[in-house]
Formats: sequence, C-alpha cells, structure tokens
Amino acid sequence: MTLVRFRYQRSAGTTEDVPLAGRTLRLSPLRREVVDGAVRITESFTRTLGADGAVTVTLNPTKPGQALLVEEDWRGGRNFVVIIPDSIEVVNATDLVEGNPATLEPGAEPEPAWIIELEKVSAQLRDIADNGAPAGPPTGGAGGALSGSYPNPGFNPAALRAATSVVVDFAAAATWSTTHSLGRRPAVSVFLPTGEEVDTDVVATDTTVTLTFATPTAGTLVLS
Repeated sequence: MTLVRFRYQRSAGTTEDVPLAGRTLRLSPLRREVVDGAVRITESFTRTLGADGAVTVTLNPTKPGQALLVEEDWRGGRNFVVIIPDSIEVVNATDLVEGNPATLEPGAEPEPAWIIELEKVSAQLRDIADNGAPAGPPTGGAGGALSGSYPNPGFNPAALRAATSVVVDFAAAATWSTTHSLGRRPAVSVFLPTGEEVDTDVVATDTTVTLTFATPTAGTLVLS
C-alpha cells in the first residue's frame, strides 16, 4: 500500500496563501476493462481536506492497465488520471505521474511551451553574440552603388541577453501582479502548468504586469 498526500491552498491576495479546507476529493480506481466501448470504473470514494488543506490517502499501487481518477470537487478543480507507485514513503500527489485516460498508461511529460520559446530566443541571442553585431546600413552616394557597412554601436549582447526575457511562476489567483525591470512595456505570454498558452486580461506597463482570470489560475508568466 502507498500513502499519497494531497494538499491544496488558495491565494489570499497580498496575504499568505490559506489552506483549502473542507473541500472534497473523489477518487476512482480505474482498470482497463472495456464494457460496451467504455472503461469500467470501479468503486469510487471521497476524502475531505483537513484544516491544513491536506489529506493522506492509502492507495493500492497501480499495475499496467490500471490508474486512479482524481476529481477535485470544487469550482475551478480539475479531473485527472494518475499512476500510483509502490512506495514505503509518503508520496506527494504533486509528484505523481499523470496517465493517459485512454490507455491508463503513464503519459509523456510534455515540455512546457514557455521553455521551448525561451530556448528559441536564447539560441538567437547566442548566435548574435557569437557572430558579432549585425551590420548597419550601407553607405554610398545618392543614385550610385551602395557598399560597405558599419557595426551598430548601441548593440550590447550581454545586456540584451539579460533583459530580453523574464520568467515568473505564480500561484493560483483570480488577479495577480508583479514588477519587472525591463524598462519598457513587455510582450506578455501566460502558460498553464501543463505548458498550454492561455489568453487572459493583461495590463502591462514599463514596470508592472497585472493578470486577471475568470477563476483562480496558477501558471507561468513570460515577459519579452
């Protein structure tokens, strides 16, 4: 048997996060038994989060073709399938590997989209830094052939590399704000923990960024 600890908190604005006490988790063991084209769900059970927003549940380790369906029974909660390891130590639910609902097998861990985009920007900057500054406009008399170039004296690869992107993780909140030191109004991208980019209300200035969601949402902010 494996002990799995589920723990939840909610954002309280400018104060510390508070435990999500009294909310209900519904847990349903799944096995790959198909009946009339559907996966049969065995007996489900519920557990209530304690005053600290946590509950520890004793679960059977899953075998191939088995998984556990977790349903967060509150507004903004999600449903997901996880694989339960065989462990003698308490396992945090956040460390469980999510499974594929169709096959009940462990799913591949997708690389967050913001990491991919950041790596693209970093590669471009490394190329510029390694190959020197881009050439300036060509010179030549009016009406004649243009030739020659000059480096851009204002180009600073190190400063550009440091100032191009800011990456900030944020906890679940309906409204969330942060400051930055880019010295300009940045382009803003917002990603869920799954790596999916989302659209939301954004107010960005030369020094601050404020995000507003329909429901409390956690994720990653990328400024560039």
